[in-house]
Amino acid sequence: MAMVGFFPIPTSSSGAAYGGAAGEPRAVSTSSQAVCERDHVLVMAHRGTGSGTRSIGGRTFSENTIPAFIKALRDGADGFDADCWPTADGRIATHHDDTLDRMTDGRGRIGGRSWAQIASVRNASGATIPSFETVVTAMRGYGGHRQQEIKQGALFSDPLLRHMIEVVQQVPDAYDRVLYPSSEKMTLRRIHAIAPRIRLGLIKRTTTGRPAIEVLPEWLDVVLIDLRAADGAYVRQALDMGYEVSVRGWRPSPSSERLSRSVRPGS
Repeated sequence: MAMVGFFPIPTSSSGAAYGGAAGEPRAVSTSSQAVCERDHVLVMAHRGTGSGTRSIGGRTFSENTIPAFIKALRDGADGFDADCWPTADGRIATHHDDTLDRMTDGRGRIGGRSWAQIASVRNASGATIPSFETVVTAMRGYGGHRQQEIKQGALFSDPLLRHMIEVVQQVPDAYDRVLYPSSEKMTLRRIHAIAPRIRLGLIKRTTTGRPAIEVLPEWLDVVLIDLRAADGAYVRQALDMGYEVSVRGWRPSPSSERLSRSVRPGS
């Protein structure tokens, strides 16, 4: 799998990780064995089979498509991440960019196109852009974890966010298995107000930026930062406060495959 992420297996149905007696936080181990042990790590396939369109085993797969998600799970990933954008007529398209230009034979902003127009274009692999609902339904039988990123929350009305949350509840153990990350605190706050049990992650997109742990809201679950912004002291502080830390970076390899790792209390 070209682009993967590592996310710890959830140990509670809501909020920060708790697993001790009477709700006490689990003891935190920071040893490399505890963090990297396969039984305590989830392998998350980035956009399914990775960014862009690539050939795998004689077949082509484009990012954020049903075949890419299925391929990732069949090849052993524990889950996948996907992105979504609202269309002009209130549907939700599963696509990484806010435009059709890079990945498809179409052109223009997704927000300026109807769902019928979006559904008619093809990725380089020949796959269609699936609707958000189609992804949930098609992947239901495969199980696994989901990371559903919202890049521009202002484009989503509260009813549309509520609809997304209701649809995702079709995923088995949705409160444990689905994470909503965003770089926008206001978007995360809106989602929390609609559904307080939803797992939420705050993304810092710069290579050095990281939020101060002591000012994070208690309802946040995950902090996603660049590998270059992480150090032992920061991670330990986050774990002690009950947050997961996801670090991402570029692995030095010919294909420049990106890795992201998360550390969770009790892992």
